[in-house]
Amino acid sequence: MTAVLVGLWMNWATVSADLGSFGGGAFENSVSGMSTGDGKATLALAAVAAIGIALRKSLLSLIPAVLAVLLVIYNIADISSLGGDVPDAAKDVIEVGTGLGIWVTLAGTVALAFAGFRIRQEETS
Repeated sequence: MTAVLVGLWMNWATVSADLGSFGGGAFENSVSGMSTGDGKATLALAAVAAIGIALRKSLLSLIPAVLAVLLVIYNIADISSLGGDVPDAAKDVIEVGTGLGIWVTLAGTVALAFAGFRIRQEETS
């Protein structure tokens, strides 16, 4: 859960532009997970999964954790596709990419899902 919390406060997406060749300066803007609705939903799902893990309830931990993983993967794909929206003429000066925070969040949600899966295995054996 710690990785999820840390990752949500880090950068999920970054847009940078170097407009020096056009007589302008450099520009960079970043978005953290907590400034998006999907980030807040990921936090809520991760919190429910953590409660399920603490209570040793497999479905209460596994289902929200898997949903959180899928939500983060969707956001990675969405952010990555934004780079394709940049016109070819501007690709030399504009960069769009994922930030470290979204990858940390993904690692945290995968760890929660793994813990839920292990609890499920213990219940069925």
